[in-house]
Amino acid sequence: MLEKQQEKFTNYLEASGIKLDGSDEAVAQKLLSCAFELFCVLEATLSNHTAMRIKILDVLYPKPQETPKKAKE
Repeated sequence: MLEKQQEKFTNYLEASGIKLDGSDEAVAQKLLSCAFELFCVLEATLSNHTAMRIKILDVLYPKPQETPKKAKE
C-alpha cells in the first residue's frame, strides 16, 4: 500500500514540475512550495468539513424555536 502512495506522490511531484534530479537547494525549495500548497488544501478541506458538519447537525438536531411572549394587557 505504501508503494502505491509513493508512486502517486511521485506522480504529483512530476505534475507540479518537481524533478528530483536538480540541486539539493532547488529541490528543497520546490518541495517546500509543494508542501505549502498541500497544507493550504488540507486547511481549506478542514474548514469546509467543519462547516458542513455544523449544517448537518443543525438539520439532524434543530434547536427548538422560542415562542414570543405575549404582552400583559
